[in-house]
Order: sequence, then C-alpha cells, then structure tokens
Amino acid sequence: QQQQQQQYQLQLPDNRSQSRRQEQQLNGHQQPSPNRQRQQQQQQQQHRNEHLERLRRMQHELQKARRQQEWERQREVRLQEEAQRLRQQAEAQGVTLVEEDLPWPEKHESAVTGWYDKRGEFHEY
Repeated sequence: QQQQQQQYQLQLPDNRSQSRRQEQQLNGHQQPSPNRQRQQQQQQQQHRNEHLERLRRMQHELQKARRQQEWERQREVRLQEEAQRLRQQAEAQGVTLVEEDLPWPEKHESAVTGWYDKRGEFHEY
C-alpha cells in the first residue's frame, strides 16, 4: 500500500502537468522548450541587430546627403560672390555686362546618348 501511495503521489504532479499541457495545447498556449525559447530569443536579437544596422546605414546616408547639400549651397554662394567680384572689376574698367538667356543647343539626330563600358552596361551622358 505504501508503494502504491508513493507511486500515486509521484504520478499526481506528472498527471497534472500533462493535463495542463493538454489544456494549453487546446487553448493554443503551448509553452516552448528551453532550446526553442533560446532560439527565438537569438532570432529576435538578430532581427533587432539587423534593424539597427539598417537604421545606422540610413542615418549615415542622410548625413552624407545633408553634407552634400551644404557643400553645394556653399559652392553656389562662392560662385555668386565670384561672379559679383568679376562684375565689379569689369564695371570698374568700363565694361558693360548684359545677361541673356541663350537657348540650349539641340543635339544632332545622329549624336549618341551614351556609351557602353567593358561589362556591357550602358551609361548616358
């Protein structure tokens, strides 16, 4: 009788956990194994790292574009200052400058629009 009681006591938690697992499976709440949990955590961390890397690259590209815009703005300012200086020099020498909008020359119909590189890729002019 004692052995049966011990056996019954030992089986009782096992039966409870088994019935609980069955309930969880029916309810869609299956507890993943520790290995599966670890694997899921590693995958989540990998996804986070990949997302952070994409964000870093995007931030780098944005900073690069901003630097390029600033450089182009400064270049435009320098060109305007240089043009103003040259205008003043010309006027000081008695030269009158007249600004005109000239039409852009049209391409000849037999002119090429680009070239092929060694890899066979086409590049427009």
